[in-house]
Formats: sequence, structure tokens, C-alpha cells
Amino acid sequence: MDLVRENNNTKYRIQSYNDKSLKVSNVIYTHSLILTPDNLLKWELDCIQDFDLQHVNLLLGFNPQIVIIGTGEQHFWLKQEHLLRFYAQNIGIEVMDTKAACRTYSILSSEGRQVVAALLLK
Repeated sequence: MDLVRENNNTKYRIQSYNDKSLKVSNVIYTHSLILTPDNLLKWELDCIQDFDLQHVNLLLGFNPQIVIIGTGEQHFWLKQEHLLRFYAQNIGIEVMDTKAACRTYSILSSEGRQVVAALLLK
């Protein structure tokens, strides 16, 4: 899947995605990422079933308006206790397959939103 590049001030833009790699701002990554318009870091999570409160706190640390979690090729629901941590701070949380998460991140970041995308490649 190729994404159209927007002309805005977003430092980290997703340019393409497949189940084995992400191309972000002309660099290809083969591991899971946490991405904001201004930050990119390796996400030390191999399986969405291992998502826990430590991951919730990491994502909340970016002070987002909305968090998007890409769960790989398959959709997976987060535990209610994890969702409630986001809701308690009035932060939107969306969980979807990674392909949809890449598209959603691209749209929201191009609008200048404070978005965090946590993207699994597996």
C-alpha cells in the first residue's frame, strides 16, 4: 500500500506499508514502531496479546489527543482496563489492523493533530 505524501510540517510520514516493513520519511523499518508527527521509536512489542499497562503509560507519555494501535494483520481488542486509562484522560483510542492504522495516522497527522500510532508489523 502506498500513501500520498502531504505537504505539511510532519517530520515522520508513512509512505508505504506491507506486512514486513514500513517506509517512514524515506527510511524502511522492519520492526514495530511508535510514531508521532515529531517522534519515532522502536516498539518493543512482538505480540498484541502482550500489550499491558507499561505500554499504555508509554503511549500516554506523548500527551496525545488520539492513540491509534495497529495490531498487525488481524484485529485484536484491548482489555477494558487499558481502554479506561485512555478514556479517563479524554484521549481517543482506536484499535485496528496496521494497514488501516497507517492510513488513519496519515490523515490525522496531516491535519496537525497530536496523534500517536503504535504499529505492529506481525
